[in-house]
Amino acid sequence: MTRVLWSAWFALALVLAATMASAGGPYAVIGVAVDETAADAAAARDAALAQGQRAAWRTLVERLVAPDQAAALLALDDARIGTLVQSFEVIDEKIGPDRYIAHLTFNFNEALVRQTFRELGANRTVETSPPVLVLPVLDQGGERLLFELENGWRDAWQRVAAGSGLVPVVVPVGDLEDIAAIDAARAVAGDAGALARLAGRYGTGSVAVVEAHVPADGTVPATLGVDVTMHRSITAEVSSAGFGLAEGTEPTLDDLYAAAAQGVVDRLEAAWRADNIVDTGTETAMRLEVPVGAVGDWVDTTRRMAGVGAIRRTEIAAMSAKAVSLVVHYVGDEAQFGAALGAAGLALQREADVWVLRRTGASPATVIVE
Repeated sequence: MTRVLWSAWFALALVLAATMASAGGPYAVIGVAVDETAADAAAARDAALAQGQRAAWRTLVERLVAPDQAAALLALDDARIGTLVQSFEVIDEKIGPDRYIAHLTFNFNEALVRQTFRELGANRTVETSPPVLVLPVLDQGGERLLFELENGWRDAWQRVAAGSGLVPVVVPVGDLEDIAAIDAARAVAGDAGALARLAGRYGTGSVAVVEAHVPADGTVPATLGVDVTMHRSITAEVSSAGFGLAEGTEPTLDDLYAAAAQGVVDRLEAAWRADNIVDTGTETAMRLEVPVGAVGDWVDTTRRMAGVGAIRRTEIAAMSAKAVSLVVHYVGDEAQFGAALGAAGLALQREADVWVLRRTGASPATVIVE
């Protein structure tokens, strides 16, 4: 195949992959609650949109940026933040003579946000976690529920899964195949075979069993205790936490479930962010070989590479019928770069004196395009 054709396939694959990866993702902040009162409904709505926009910006900054570098970004005025909003959607709204209540979704312009981060010298994460399959087990005084209709804890996780963030969450649909694969007891016991089958069905590399504990009589506890067991390959990590609401409120169980589910996700995201913050101002170049047997192999590899947020740009150095030699410019250190490639279903290996990039066969994870 000629160099011109290879270059054309390479460019086409990058464009297609970038288009796919840019839809939704961590630059969308979903379900921002607003409640404002003003002289009239129009003024209340304007105030609510400003309130929601700032709250969404705070969520986005805290999601992507190292905590010690967030201050300058959070200090931006409303006008500057408004230039970074690409669109917003009203999920539901209630309008009174002088009051506006709604839930809003804000979609931020990725390119402009990245530029703003660079201008203010803020390091950030450029990758999202591979998706995590969550099994929400509800312990009611010793009786455990998973796929049963009475499991309000699972309902809360389904709402969380509809959102977006650094750690995409998948909740099983609970159909007959899921019910046959696992139940609450086996989930809590960590049945490796059952967990692996369910993870394979939903295409995730890890499974989190999140068990919430409530009294058998249905009373609402002040704090909801949650045990989280994260299963990754052959390892399991266990942690426990309690989640409650602000003093002076009278929460329902559903309120506690919602707060606890979001609290668990916040902890997962904080751990991911801590391990994946990169210095986006420092760029490294690496030459590597990509074995290819057919155009389809090459197109799939470049599609996966285009979704790796750490990659700034890629250049073709040489090509043959069996391999393409690339120079890849990336941000972050070598270990972070290798992990980012792994999340996209690519393995970086040192063979003799050459770095070789191979497909692993795994489905690419959701990533942020840099």
